[in-house]
Amino acid sequence: MGSIALGGLAASLGTSIVADDRVSEPLRQQVGIVLEAGVSFVTTDQVSTALDTADVPSDESEVLIDLYADAQLRALKTGLLVAALLVMASFAFTTYLPSEPLGGPDDDDAADADADADS
Repeated sequence: MGSIALGGLAASLGTSIVADDRVSEPLRQQVGIVLEAGVSFVTTDQVSTALDTADVPSDESEVLIDLYADAQLRALKTGLLVAALLVMASFAFTTYLPSEPLGGPDDDDAADADADADS
């Protein structure tokens, strides 16, 4: 599931940055290079620190942080959706699970009868 979430994060962030006119072309190219090198889930504070270190202007930095937070949320939702779909699909392979607890109801009745006899 992690690889789905990370792939979703990279794709969503890349698409959002390309579509947003508030991000300059040189910064889009720089972010594209970073995304191609690999992406990981980090906090928005860590993104902010990295952008400050890279001397990204504050207005573009705020846009990138917002886009990253949105992409991160979309990626997590996608990962959870895929996990839920896998769980639902797995129900098709659980048709032969026991329908009653181990030991069955007859064993419970016998245990109750033994307890009543001992009283």
